[in-house]
Amino acid sequence: METGNYICHLCEKEYEPTKRGIQKFCSSKCRKKYNYHKNIVPSDKSVATETISKPSKIKVEEMSLAGVGNAATGALLADGLKGIVKAFQPEENKLATKKDIQELKNFKYKRYFLIQNMERRYDGFLPYFDMTTNSLIYLRDPNYINPAANIL
Repeated sequence: METGNYICHLCEKEYEPTKRGIQKFCSSKCRKKYNYHKNIVPSDKSVATETISKPSKIKVEEMSLAGVGNAATGALLADGLKGIVKAFQPEENKLATKKDIQELKNFKYKRYFLIQNMERRYDGFLPYFDMTTNSLIYLRDPNYINPAANIL
């Protein structure tokens, strides 16, 4: 360990080193303050010690008409690009809407599902799959008109 007194780089007090090598600061508190403020203010010691006691003011830029116009133009351009991207996006990759989610909820609790690839029965009843009994059933179609009944 070196002997002799040193001067702290921050508070400029004279101190005797307690660790190996050359110390720049009298304590870890001074070292931390110095490292914190050296990034904010230039490395001039007089300026650095003043900024420790006085917080620096943040400069707020004024709003200008040109800046507002640029921001509005950028927002409109971004929205337009989103629309173009959505137009060319495949159907299976599109995002679900609230309506789609509501339809899925209703679909989940539906008991009878129409079987699309089966023909009507001879009397016009439609084939359905019953979700509770897991069976095939035929239900009346209210819009069906029997062509054999109209022949007179």
